Amino acid sequence: MLRMKVILKRLIVLCLLVGIAVALVFLLPKAAGAEEVVVTGDVVNLRGGPGTGYAVVGRVTKGQQLAVLERRGDWCQVRLSSGQAAWIAGWLVKAPAGSPTLEASGSGTLPTAVEVTGSYVNLRSGPGTGYARVGGASRGTRLAVDGKSGEWYRVRLQSGSLAWIAGWLVKPVAEQQPPQRGADGDEEVVVTGDVVNLRGGPGTGYAVVGRVTKGQRLAVLERRGDWCRVRLSSGQAAWIAGWLVKKAEPVSRGDGETGGTPQPAGFLPRVFALPVRAALSTDAPAAAWSVNGNYALVNGTTGEVLFQLQKGDVFTVTVARAPGSSVVEAVYTMQVERNRLPFGVFTGPLVLAEGQDGKDNWFNLNADGSFRRYRGNLTLRLHEGRLLLVNELPLEEYLYGVVPREMPAHWPMEALKAQAVAARSYAYYMLKYGSNQFYDVLSTQASQVYGGLDAESPRTTAAVDGTRGLVLMEGGRVVPAYFHSSNGGWVENSEDVWREYVGVSRGKPDPYDRHPENQHYGWSVRYSVYELADCLAAAEYGFSVVTEVYVVERTASGSSRIKRVEVVGFDRNGQPQRQLLGNADKVRKVFSLKSPPSVLSKEYDPVSGQLTAVTFTGNGWGHCLGMSQWGARAMAEQGMGFSAILSFYYGGATVGQVGECSKL
Repeated sequence: MLRMKVILKRLIVLCLLVGIAVALVFLLPKAAGAEEVVVTGDVVNLRGGPGTGYAVVGRVTKGQQLAVLERRGDWCQVRLSSGQAAWIAGWLVKAPAGSPTLEASGSGTLPTAVEVTGSYVNLRSGPGTGYARVGGASRGTRLAVDGKSGEWYRVRLQSGSLAWIAGWLVKPVAEQQPPQRGADGDEEVVVTGDVVNLRGGPGTGYAVVGRVTKGQRLAVLERRGDWCRVRLSSGQAAWIAGWLVKKAEPVSRGDGETGGTPQPAGFLPRVFALPVRAALSTDAPAAAWSVNGNYALVNGTTGEVLFQLQKGDVFTVTVARAPGSSVVEAVYTMQVERNRLPFGVFTGPLVLAEGQDGKDNWFNLNADGSFRRYRGNLTLRLHEGRLLLVNELPLEEYLYGVVPREMPAHWPMEALKAQAVAARSYAYYMLKYGSNQFYDVLSTQASQVYGGLDAESPRTTAAVDGTRGLVLMEGGRVVPAYFHSSNGGWVENSEDVWREYVGVSRGKPDPYDRHPENQHYGWSVRYSVYELADCLAAAEYGFSVVTEVYVVERTASGSSRIKRVEVVGFDRNGQPQRQLLGNADKVRKVFSLKSPPSVLSKEYDPVSGQLTAVTFTGNGWGHCLGMSQWGARAMAEQGMGFSAILSFYYGGATVGQVGECSKL
């Protein structure tokens, strides 16, 4: 009996709670953002901001109902079912059935404007105190009336956006006077604050878009209340608080002529001589960066300066699939935050641009879990749903980060200089003949290893500076000066290792490569037939098992390295498979060998006679074309200069200045 009483009491309490909840739903005003709209267009774009100039971040279809978070002019910021926010054109949506009736302006019963009577009054996203606060207005502020619902006025702000204000906190007045406008340069003001924010609209609620310093003169384009819209030296317009400027006095230009002084320079990007574009990552899911010195974030399509960074600012960017886009036709965006606050959504490239002024400029980038410093610019671009990160900087400064990653900084100076000239020649060649649209070189061994500012060393920097502008040429044309760690005693012909004939890459014996500290002689690698199949499958050759491997051809240099092999076996469906690996470097890469092998030995099962394993044996490390870095060290230790080293490894090439290359 007691248990039944307890259960009955709990049921009564539960019913009361449900009743209260239902009453609240019907009696309380809507929650923040509860205003809703219905899509009227068949398929409507969602954008990253309130205008058609912003990136498309998704799409919605006719009849979808969306919660409104904010209104700006003719645009609505809406909340999607995914929880993300986006902007939609107001003329492509309508209020759902049952929404509060809106009395339009011009009906004859509404005032043309209202004046705020409260000391400070909230502006809201809808007609009620339950709607989100979108701003505020102080006593005496006049606002143009756009409509009315109940006791609430819908007002148009000076920015052009719409908001709602309580009718009992305003009084009707005559129509606002239009904002004062002047021709560009008719009026000037001088900044009086030490460092003053520039904003995207006439109020502190707008985003900071830049900063100016005390004494700067700015041309006034327009005044709204206590705010001035000013023209910057970059040609852009922004808003500044009127109480932080004063009217500029005319300045004499001589002979009785007066007028404004020349504008101080805004952000001016540094112009690079012979810029190199090095890809730092081709598939980063996200990135973060900070800066030291003079940098700005620039729209890579329009050239617009989005923000001038300050020391301490940390920007992050992540790739996200736009809401409404399908997996098949995915639309990706870059979502950028500054100091953990939303900054913007972009689809086009962004450029972290180095400025002309400032000392010790560099940016600190994290794209793989650790921060590294780099000189120059950083371009961020969407590529197949990932980030392509490209560092652009002058050729000589790029080499500062290459030479120490390609050759130990403590090696002899003449060897370091030979490395600098070879690396410069390769990079310079790629500037002209590289096949990628967005970058010239990779930062890995696929091109030449580049480590940025953190890799730099005084000795290698001195080697770069000591050979500034020097490249290898043949017939007035820069040559691709390939190099490697160790050739195992033989330099190979380019057409044996790859396919192309390069005149300065000729095979010959190398008596200098076998340095006492060179550990790349006498290596061997053993693979079972199944491990061979795994190597081939990783290179996208469809083998499940290998039954035989034949040496088809050897190199012509005299080293008799293996140039071509034929592999026989079965694919994953049990069908016979044959594959020819057609050059020495292909053999090296497919089987993950240190260099093109000299010997291939095979093991067979004594009972079945079937192949069970193969062993590759060889000398050296790398493709064995061009300069051996170990050989360069030995030659330098024997007293030879960098020119003699280069002459030995690149027969027929001459060393000259970049400007002497007539056929680049």
